[in-house]
Amino acid sequence: MREVRPLLKLGVKHLDVELLQRNLSRLGYEIGLNGVTGYFDEYIENAVKKFQQDYNLTVDGTVGHITGSRIDAALP
Repeated sequence: MREVRPLLKLGVKHLDVELLQRNLSRLGYEIGLNGVTGYFDEYIENAVKKFQQDYNLTVDGTVGHITGSRIDAALP
């Protein structure tokens, strides 16, 4: 059975946001001065939008299945 990820978007506080922040940082995206907080703020939204733009995805600043899978695939 496949694990379903929660939709990550502005205002969400979740352990999965911490993982998202770490992964975006590993990929070279700016996650803000506070680093890994678990809170999806404007810095994370902008980093997600930049990632989506860089990978030719729909640029909406949210992390669902498609964006999350592409982030996972982009990790070294």
